[in-house]
Amino acid sequence: MSLPVQTLLAEAQHLPRHELDELISGLLARRDADDTPEAVAAAWDEEIARRLTEIDRGEVEWIPGEQVFAEINGLLGKAGK
Repeated sequence: MSLPVQTLLAEAQHLPRHELDELISGLLARRDADDTPEAVAAAWDEEIARRLTEIDRGEVEWIPGEQVFAEINGLLGKAGK
């Protein structure tokens, strides 16, 4: 746990119950806002852009799909034994 989080938790322990409830509700609302379809789509757009940039820079190694599926099938075959 990072120092800022530890500090926040320590300070939150001294809040009156109603303020602690407000803090928790606000944090949960913030977290849940990230689960909206729009937020999920935006996160995927960012991830796709990041991965395309890595590809354009030559920072990642391409693996043929046939090889990936062969490795997966091999792993699944071993798991069934």
